[in-house]
Amino acid sequence: ITNVQDDITAEVGYLKYDATVEYDSDKGAVKLNGATVASGIPVQILHGEEAVFTAEANTGISFIKWTDGKDNDLSTDNPYTVSSVTSDITLKAIFECEIAAEVKPAGAGTVTGAGIYAKGSTVTLTATAGGSGVEFTGWAKADSPGTIVSTDNPYEFTASESTSYVAYTLNAYGIHSLLLKLE
Repeated sequence: ITNVQDDITAEVGYLKYDATVEYDSDKGAVKLNGATVASGIPVQILHGEEAVFTAEANTGISFIKWTDGKDNDLSTDNPYTVSSVTSDITLKAIFECEIAAEVKPAGAGTVTGAGIYAKGSTVTLTATAGGSGVEFTGWAKADSPGTIVSTDNPYEFTASESTSYVAYTLNAYGIHSLLLKLE
């Protein structure tokens, strides 16, 4: 500007982008740069600013992953960081029940049915013995290994929280040894 004869008022504008995060608030919450954001409500971020998204799962639920606005998988990192925002961001935080399962002793068989489940859905875990003379004896939660919760195989239950199960097995020799020790 040259030859200014009057006062000039100038506004400096900053390029801003919308960051929108969707999530099920019954299962968890999401923070953007440390502040909780409402699901589906855009928050503005300045051009070039770092955006750190942190998923916080409610008790008994697990954070699983981030997806984009079209449900394409982005990352399992938590927090998820965009180092320099240069466009609008749409994320979805996926919270579900994560059901894990293993066989003990190791190598005594296999388990199917472990995975990610929506809260309230039916889970079916099935143990398969790994050799002759190996028998399935029961299911226990991994955090309570001495407490058998079911001897059903397959074992069906309703997913209510993230949990890890153990399928216990014994072979004929192990049972015989146990009986000899009791005598």
